[in-house]
Amino acid sequence: MKVVASGFAIRRLIPVMLTLTAITLLLAACGQKSAPPMNTGSLSVTVNGLPVGTDADISVSGPDGFSGTVTETTVLNALEPGEYTLVAADLTNFIVQDPATVTATVATGETATATFTYTARPSVTVAAPDLGLTLDASDTVTFTLTRPGSITGAVNLDLTMPAGLGASATSLTFAPGANTASTTISDDGADVGTYEVAFTAEVADCADCVPMNGSFDVTIDSMVTSTADTDTPGTLRHLLGDERAKVITFDPDVVSGSEFLINLTGTLTIDREVT
Repeated sequence: MKVVASGFAIRRLIPVMLTLTAITLLLAACGQKSAPPMNTGSLSVTVNGLPVGTDADISVSGPDGFSGTVTETTVLNALEPGEYTLVAADLTNFIVQDPATVTATVATGETATATFTYTARPSVTVAAPDLGLTLDASDTVTFTLTRPGSITGAVNLDLTMPAGLGASATSLTFAPGANTASTTISDDGADVGTYEVAFTAEVADCADCVPMNGSFDVTIDSMVTSTADTDTPGTLRHLLGDERAKVITFDPDVVSGSEFLINLTGTLTIDREVT
């Protein structure tokens, strides 16, 4: 009876031991399985010279129809091995230094590199002071040009005049080496008020230079600026005859002149019928 019982116990234990052994071998085999071979690479793109907030414009094309755009320094991962072409485009205010086109070869498990450098486009700075005119008067405005060292040639300046204002010339040129240019601004029927004169400066024969836009104000007023007893702009007689002169004021320099016959320490009433 003991032998039978022992034999029974052996028969019941053998399948269990075999099953545990199979599981152990299977787990061991899984633990020894190696990672699949790497079959992709990377491409590191470096962008230099752009301020924060300004995006580059770099197109990337490669094997199997790959295409994309890079706007900043970055690393492109999981790329198919092969040749990749990168082309950097100029921006509004920045240009790409050579080379603007780079071919990089991506190899399995390795990182290829491409570097692009941007520089600011050359530009000039033009300034003009604000101008004050009395009704029907004119005055000269002088523009001042500031050049970077790389720009020595002519610079063209174009004015955009608002309605009611005129200019003796709306297209000016700073000659090579010159830093000033002038024109005469006149009141050609503008009402009393402030007007903006816009201008654009462009460097001649410089495709890479960026135009400069600016403006200055012209204020038209009904101010007595002359003590002459004539009907010319700036005289009291002229302003009295101009319907646009709703309010007539007096320049302090005129009032202080001993030859002026009006005492402004008292009340002043102006009748337009006075001759």
